[in-house]
Amino acid sequence: MINLVPIETLINLDVAARFWPKDILLNDAFREQLEKREELMNNLNDIIVCLPRVDISVKEAIENGLISQEQAVRFYASLSDLLDNLEYKRLILYLPFEFLPEKSWQPHDDELKEILNRFRKTYMKAWENCLHLQDVRANFVDGDVIEIEQLVGDYPRVVKAAHLIPVLTEKGLVGISDVRALAIDDYVLKNSIADAFSVLDASPSIEHKEAVRSTTLSTIQKELSEEFSRIDQEHYNGITLRRKNWLVQTKKQKVINEFAEAVSLSIAEARTSLGLVIFFLKEEGDTACIQAVVEGVRKVIESAAKNDFRKALEMHAQWLDSLIWLYRQNNDYQVKEALLKSFHHFYILGMIKREQLTRLNIAIPELGGPFSANLNLLCKETTANIQEAVAKIESSQELSRLVYPIILMFGSRLKGYGSENSDVDLGIFVRPGVSFDARTRLHSLLKNILPEAGIIEFWLENSGDTIRVRDFPGNDPALGEKCWTHVLFGAAWIGSEDAIKQLFARVLVPYFYDDFEKIHGCNVRRLYLEEIERDSLQYRLMHKGYEKFFPSFNDIQYDDKIDSKSMFWDSGYRRIAVKLFIGRVFLPLIF
Repeated sequence: MINLVPIETLINLDVAARFWPKDILLNDAFREQLEKREELMNNLNDIIVCLPRVDISVKEAIENGLISQEQAVRFYASLSDLLDNLEYKRLILYLPFEFLPEKSWQPHDDELKEILNRFRKTYMKAWENCLHLQDVRANFVDGDVIEIEQLVGDYPRVVKAAHLIPVLTEKGLVGISDVRALAIDDYVLKNSIADAFSVLDASPSIEHKEAVRSTTLSTIQKELSEEFSRIDQEHYNGITLRRKNWLVQTKKQKVINEFAEAVSLSIAEARTSLGLVIFFLKEEGDTACIQAVVEGVRKVIESAAKNDFRKALEMHAQWLDSLIWLYRQNNDYQVKEALLKSFHHFYILGMIKREQLTRLNIAIPELGGPFSANLNLLCKETTANIQEAVAKIESSQELSRLVYPIILMFGSRLKGYGSENSDVDLGIFVRPGVSFDARTRLHSLLKNILPEAGIIEFWLENSGDTIRVRDFPGNDPALGEKCWTHVLFGAAWIGSEDAIKQLFARVLVPYFYDDFEKIHGCNVRRLYLEEIERDSLQYRLMHKGYEKFFPSFNDIQYDDKIDSKSMFWDSGYRRIAVKLFIGRVFLPLIF
């Protein structure tokens, strides 16, 4: 029995050779694309490991001797090669701004100067092409997307490339007159450019912070309880229970954050003593109160780290023992999550060592891939149960006639940012020729081997020499679709090696050919790539996953018309996002 993620076998020819058919491996286009993608990933990693902070530009790094001009040449050459293929033009949405060379940078080295000029041209060509692409705006903000069955009209949309205009003007890559000269008849693009212009037209001003609650530790518990009670009594008509729960949780977390800001300010201004806060953590607070205080302590240390790292280290040393004590003594899930977030942030800031986290049984996940490494972080019981279920499928005559001995595992736990109580998302492949009438019986059999799991079903059907995923009418969330490439290529496949190789060859290989099929007027191959992008770079990673493990490095002071508070603008997030794009948003195109 093996487990692997298909997309991770496409970044290295040696790994690919173990699982993909020989005729594909011998294809020149396939081999060349894998080699170039691996080369780009290596060149990116060569740059990243040399940068001590995410806010250091490539230009600064060269001037300070952190990276060589030869490294920069290799990196920008590889990046230009990728952007020359407009299938991957959306990379420009995520590229760290520190990697985007301003027009005024004209180095003395002729080779570097030439490659920078080439890169700027390919980048801007890709950017101009992205001006024709619309996205659901919430995907770049908070992920608050109404379920499709509750939707009236279309989701609010944005041309996110247009929101990059303020950055591009700062870099000297585009002028206001150039943008105004564009012939625009698209309503969404026109509004997105207007958002960007409102930022450019705004006069510089002092940053306006949201009002911070005025409270003390003695009143925090009472006020939090009142706020939570008010939220619980709000009416949510016409929405699903799942969405209601999400909205309630989001509102309560916002209130906790507001109180955390108040605690942070109180500590910073010495209105609250260290001893009083420690006493409160150990003796007084309920779950929400302790969350707010833990978050407040984290915030005040992070804030200090931006201006006076030595002071931040002193504060961290004062608090650490109490936070560790609380982590060991308090078993409430939400308190644990707040403490885990603090420890992970302190680790990234260099205040706590990996060995200390290991002694607390705190794992450090791989958010930038490979996601298969996160399989080792899952509870051994979870993976053992899945492997046992695969074995039961193989040994059951009835089940093995219905489904392949493979279980897909995907979702936030695999991607590294899921909580311990997050569900493990599972999927199965139903064999071609199985009647849909057998679905009830299939559910009964699966219940016996995976009693608590919600399982996505990919129903397969023969299509000539290949097998394809069958699409069904309606919106049954348990039925996988052909365009769900984020699952087909991004899940961990656990099961029989022979069965996995068979489905790689007959189900996945067809995704490497462009048959020019269109869905809603859009080339289906573009949809395949965007599904992988959305799931890997946007869905929850941008909205919650990144900030769970990393302190914010977002120094953007733009007007919020371009959603500047989103992690989309954060330098640290963008560094992880570009790694994920290069490593995962990839389907070789075979000619």
